[in-house]
Amino acid sequence: MKFIFAIFVVITTVLLIFSNVLARPSSLIRTFDEFKVVFNKTYATDEQEENARENFQESLKYVQSTDNPSVAINHLSDLSLEEFENQF
Repeated sequence: MKFIFAIFVVITTVLLIFSNVLARPSSLIRTFDEFKVVFNKTYATDEQEENARENFQESLKYVQSTDNPSVAINHLSDLSLEEFENQF
């Protein structure tokens, strides 16, 4: 019985942590791993992921440097300016 309770506690804790990351407003995203979870991002190659990580870091720097509350990390924050312009 104690074992079942311990498993229940562990599963509940993991679910709470995961739901907290998913419920986190985009203005609070601070790491690329959080970004990938919140926006369900995956990349075909390690090189693509590294490029996306670098673009995300640049986006995050910009968001942190502005006082405008409407500027936040969003689903496009892993794109370079060139990639963004090509898509839109």
